[in-house]
Amino acid sequence: VGIGTASPIARLHTNISDMYNTTTTDVFVLDKVTNNSVANNIGASILFRTQDSNSAINNLSRISALLTNVTNGSNKASALTFSTGVGSATTGQIDLVERLRITGAGNVGIGTTGPNNKLTIQTAHNAFALNIKPDDDTLTAEDYVGIKFSMRDINDYQGQIRLITKYASGIGEYLQPRLGFFTEAVDSAGSPVERLSILSGGNVGIGTTAPQNLLNVLGVINAT
Repeated sequence: VGIGTASPIARLHTNISDMYNTTTTDVFVLDKVTNNSVANNIGASILFRTQDSNSAINNLSRISALLTNVTNGSNKASALTFSTGVGSATTGQIDLVERLRITGAGNVGIGTTGPNNKLTIQTAHNAFALNIKPDDDTLTAEDYVGIKFSMRDINDYQGQIRLITKYASGIGEYLQPRLGFFTEAVDSAGSPVERLSILSGGNVGIGTTAPQNLLNVLGVINAT
């Protein structure tokens, strides 16, 4: 079906031609109304389904827009949620569970419906909440993955934590990465320096990336 086009390329294809409007246009609108008293988390959803090998229709995922606080006035708030699921051992159907939420304040929650920060990840204890890894296994010496912290939009005043390879990927299990902690001097023009290094064997270096002992310090130590 084509709306605004004589050549639809999908089951439903909507085309809006407005040469004078250079802003965002609402192409599709979902309204949810009720004659009953409303409660928090009323909203509208899009449900995705498909057929399995037994010709049964299964729920796959859901995107929901919610009014999380229905109180009229400045207290009203919205959220956008994304739900996925796995098959149930009792029903054979997929039970959809909310996985990600974007609040009206712009906070993103993974595994939680109440994120209090720009990104909150909630997971079970004794489990990893985040895994950062390279996009392939073709690594050379001093390649890294990491996290960067910046105080401004430009690339100065940085702090970084990197996992850095010692050998190339052809060495296999002998990559022996170290964990490097970087900071940047005021006049270093976006070039942070590795200040502390922890090798794969546990040696710690301050001012050196190749400590030969459990703790190596390159420089002057002041103890009081």
